[in-house]
Amino acid sequence: MQIRQLSVRQLWGITLGVWTTVALFHYIQFYLEHIAGSHHFPGVLTLGEFAIDYYSWGLIAFGVVWLGHKCRIGPEHWRVPVLVHAVACVTVALLHIGIITTTLAILKPHVFSELGYSDRYAYVLIRLFYFECLTYVAVLGLSYGFEHYVNKVVAASNEERAYTSQLPVKMGNSTVLLKASQIDWLQAADNYVNIYAGMQSFLIREKLHVLEHKLDPKVFQRIHRSIIVNISQVKEIGRGRNGSHSIQLQNGKTLPVSRRRWERVQRYIAYL
Repeated sequence: MQIRQLSVRQLWGITLGVWTTVALFHYIQFYLEHIAGSHHFPGVLTLGEFAIDYYSWGLIAFGVVWLGHKCRIGPEHWRVPVLVHAVACVTVALLHIGIITTTLAILKPHVFSELGYSDRYAYVLIRLFYFECLTYVAVLGLSYGFEHYVNKVVAASNEERAYTSQLPVKMGNSTVLLKASQIDWLQAADNYVNIYAGMQSFLIREKLHVLEHKLDPKVFQRIHRSIIVNISQVKEIGRGRNGSHSIQLQNGKTLPVSRRRWERVQRYIAYL
């Protein structure tokens, strides 16, 4: 079965559609509560207010997803991440309530004409703080769930794909087939790639990302924007005093690891 992967534009479209649908349902809820006599806010909220409130949360959600990735909650390390997210949850709630209060003050100045800004803020805070915190938790949980789903799709796709077991390389005037298992690491050089295998090196005309899709990701991992390494050749992983990361191969070669790929590389090495 071939798994169709969505493009970035399609993912953004789906996210925008879901977020807009949630906003409209919430708007209808507030409207019905108002005409039923349950006045959570004075006056019927306008679509303009809802657009500002919800799409401003949409922008804040980028930060929530980023923080969720940087400070991941896991079975082994959860105490500090939970504390960080608790503080961030309260901070985001207070920030967004400030946006809501300011929006109301600008679009409906008559509603809070008798109240100062602090009183308006407290009025909105009491009624919406719990909802803002729940939204933070929902965005964080959905980001984890979506990441888990994407990883499963990619893993399933990788299992079905046939990866190359050898690469054609130039050796003098002839072309030989180099076994993928003999490769130690690869490095991009503009439109070329240097392939290092034992004491030999080969230069082929190919883009690094093209070779990355041809090689088995269970064996070859991209550790830097210009470097792919054979994980089975890793002898040691290290972290410098300045926070930089590196790995040492069996042949003694030390290679840098970019920060955003560090966790992924560690996970793959741990399974060896």
